[in-house]
Amino acid sequence: MLKLRRKQGESIVVIPPGSGPVRVTVIEVDGPVVRIGFEADASTEIYREEVWRRVVEERRAIQ
Repeated sequence: MLKLRRKQGESIVVIPPGSGPVRVTVIEVDGPVVRIGFEADASTEIYREEVWRRVVEERRAIQ
């Protein structure tokens, strides 16, 4: 796992293979809660981890 420090307003850019860049920006830090924003192509799926786990389970059930 790569760990990075970012301050409010700072970003990182992730470039997945075969896809456009995804910019992740720290929007707000309020104690233990961090709000982040994502900028990506409309075709890029972005999920919270707990939602992604459900999506994977549902896709497996369909197959």
